[in-house]
Amino acid sequence: MKLHRLFVALLSLLALFACEVNTMYNARVYFRQAQAQPLNNQGRPNAQAVENYTKTIKKCGIIITANKKGARLEDAYFLMAKALYFKGNSAFQAKDQFENILLLFPKSSYVPESHLFIARILREINQKKEAERRLDEFIRNPIFRKDHPKALFLVADFAIKDKDYIKAQYYLERIIKEYPKTREYREAYFLFGKNYFEQKDYAKSLEAFEKMQNARRIDKLLKLDGRYYIGLNQLELGQISAALKTAKSLVKNETRADKIPQVRLLKARVHFALGDSTAAKTEIDYITKNNPRTESAAGAYFYLAEHQYYKIGDATKAVANYNRVRTEFSASPLASAGQNKAAALGKVSPPANLNSETNLSQFLDHHYLAAESFLGALALPDSAIGRYRRVINEKSRMQAALDSIAVQVESISASLDSLVRVDSLAVLASPELPKLLSDSLAVSLDSLGVAVISDSLAVLPDSLSIASPSVDSLAIASRQEIDRLRQLKSTLEARQKTLGEAKIRFDDEIIPFCLFAIGSVLKDYYPGSPQNAEVLSQLKKDYPENKYSKALADLQAGRQVRLIDLHEERQEARLDSLFGQIAATPDSAVAGLKELVNSEFSGIKLAANYRLGWYYSFESIDTLLAVPYLKAVLDDPKGGDYATLTRRFFNGSSFLMRDIPDVATTEVDSLVSGSPDSLQTWRFPTPAIIYPSLPDSLQLYRGIPPLIDSLSQEFVQPSPKPDLERVPELQEAEPEVPQVMPNAIKEESELE
Repeated sequence: MKLHRLFVALLSLLALFACEVNTMYNARVYFRQAQAQPLNNQGRPNAQAVENYTKTIKKCGIIITANKKGARLEDAYFLMAKALYFKGNSAFQAKDQFENILLLFPKSSYVPESHLFIARILREINQKKEAERRLDEFIRNPIFRKDHPKALFLVADFAIKDKDYIKAQYYLERIIKEYPKTREYREAYFLFGKNYFEQKDYAKSLEAFEKMQNARRIDKLLKLDGRYYIGLNQLELGQISAALKTAKSLVKNETRADKIPQVRLLKARVHFALGDSTAAKTEIDYITKNNPRTESAAGAYFYLAEHQYYKIGDATKAVANYNRVRTEFSASPLASAGQNKAAALGKVSPPANLNSETNLSQFLDHHYLAAESFLGALALPDSAIGRYRRVINEKSRMQAALDSIAVQVESISASLDSLVRVDSLAVLASPELPKLLSDSLAVSLDSLGVAVISDSLAVLPDSLSIASPSVDSLAIASRQEIDRLRQLKSTLEARQKTLGEAKIRFDDEIIPFCLFAIGSVLKDYYPGSPQNAEVLSQLKKDYPENKYSKALADLQAGRQVRLIDLHEERQEARLDSLFGQIAATPDSAVAGLKELVNSEFSGIKLAANYRLGWYYSFESIDTLLAVPYLKAVLDDPKGGDYATLTRRFFNGSSFLMRDIPDVATTEVDSLVSGSPDSLQTWRFPTPAIIYPSLPDSLQLYRGIPPLIDSLSQEFVQPSPKPDLERVPELQEAEPEVPQVMPNAIKEESELE
């Protein structure tokens, strides 16, 4: 009986063991099947892979629940953790399971790899510093020496993703030199050359991959991957014949299904470079038809678009294919570039009815945006310069139109004079009337570039063919023509005015800016070109006082560029000088500041108003004179720091003497912030006594509004008779009162 029970128990254990073995086997099968599935176009596992990872997790869960210890328990935890990680949406759960392995099985063979997976997860959940710390501790720990190459490789991989190529090269070289017999050695050798390629150092990358072809302990498939990069480097270096030979060899020898599309894409690019578009399109069609929704298909559409735009100039087809890059494979490294180029080409194409005369702002916006697109995504600096030249040339077209209109207006005026004479003779019933009217109405403006007089007016009225025409009919005809010609003249004169105003704007602003923009492009892309000096010379000759002339001169000389009107800059210098003179020669300084409150530059006007308001509040002690200047500061929409400081002692109607700021340590720079040598720093003592006369003297102002002519003229304030009983005498030995000048805020035009 006991033997029977023992036998039954043994059978149960064997059955349980067999079940667990089968469960673990199935879990591993599901995991391998998931790993074999390609990633989707977002670079994530597809639906079938996710399903298989989920099945793996469930099978491992069964084993973990049924066992408290044993080798299969370690296997189940590790396989479950990896399935959670690769599933792509369970990073935190995966981290917990890897941590469980470290906690429950500290001597397990899975411990080193668990540390590395945890580092990966920490980086993915944006804990980069913690990931680096874990890897650094791992590399320093001699217990994990056998796995140090894996950690070094992971550090290099992280560095490449951060585009820290120098750091990546360092760790890759360590692997190559210190661990030549490891699997990581082979991968590091490959990544070493690829790293140079990512840096666009194609010569060093080619050298590294060619060296790799002769290196030992590197398998055939990895060397085949290296030959692919040899072909890419040859293409980038302009070694087209060698690149074609490499590409043909790869097409012949590559057997891996996932590698064939990228090899054929390389061959297509080489054919495009050779000018053999037929052969190139054959490869493109093969890739897009046989490998849709892949990175290679996305690349095929991108390079087809490059050929269509840059080689044959078909922007419409190019835009369509640039946009297909992202829809074909959104995770493609070319997706963003394709989208940017499609958007840029949209800005380059002119909108319908683009006309500088009817909408100058739209005309300028289009060409400026087009120039920016050529400089940016499209990388065509010559085309950008061409757009700025196109804008400059528009002035000549306008001038030609103005000359033509002037001739037309003159001709119409002559015709009007003749017709007015006819109208006058009609009143007198002159016998010369029919001939004069006939001559006047026969005038044609066709040769002047305007519409010919309508048929009804070009052909004389029936009454003119009669021997004795009616005077009334002749008069009516002449007056109708007078009205029509006057309307035409008015239209032409309105157009003449519009063109004239636009031409002035071209001279004052548009052409200097375009020349400055051209000079900037030349300096950035063609610093050695003689055109740099030519453009600067043209600016200085034609626009010597324009802010862009000085800006380009500063740019070419390597000085700080400040886009400011030269007249404004001179006023800034004068304002700075007046601030320095006000203590020694207040009368002349105040007179100069009063001139500057009428400046056309808002920053100058604001600073001058504030300084005069402060002067009359605390230095000259005449609050009636101070109020208009302080109110001008408060009313200025760009009052900024000046208005803030003013409100601390004047609220717009009353002086708040108890709120005067302590400015003992206040430092105020002059307006010329761009010229440190000309800066003047002002320090003023804190007032020890508040002038008792200020509040009472303000009473004299209340009820007597200042006479303000305009913002461009000085405030005029009547001088009322002082109320001697209400104004106390000034105390003797008044201390020097502080002056507060905030840093001026410069308004400078910025290059669009």
